[in-house]
Amino acid sequence: NEVGTSPASSPVSLTFLGVPNKPTSVLITCTDPAAIDMSWVAPSQAPESLQGFEVRTSLSSDFADFDVDFVNRDTTTLRKTSLFSKPLVTGVHLYFSIRGWNPAGAGEMNTTHCAFLEKPTLAYVDTNTASVEGGAVIRAYARGFP
Repeated sequence: NEVGTSPASSPVSLTFLGVPNKPTSVLITCTDPAAIDMSWVAPSQAPESLQGFEVRTSLSSDFADFDVDFVNRDTTTLRKTSLFSKPLVTGVHLYFSIRGWNPAGAGEMNTTHCAFLEKPTLAYVDTNTASVEGGAVIRAYARGFP
């Protein structure tokens, strides 16, 4: 510049972050008919850059339709009590995927599934009706929702 030169600055090192590794030790507890408890261990790779987790829940293994929850980086548990704004019911298989994200992008999904162990209170049939005790007939909806 017009005044003159100055001493050179110290060298600067840059670290380029990759996307987070998969969360590990994913545990899904599906024994309560009204809720699902999930827990996981955050990836150890660059934990200071981890911004949060994306948890997807679906009725199909291909995740064609899914419900999504976003939680912050300090959270490693989630309690689901509904899916697609409907209460959870027994007798269905649910599939879960979880991944972390950071400024570099979203990491790889860690996918698992569970099935409620209790018998469903309603037997689903192709005609969209089902008989219940006492002979009453009620409408049944697809995919395990009342």
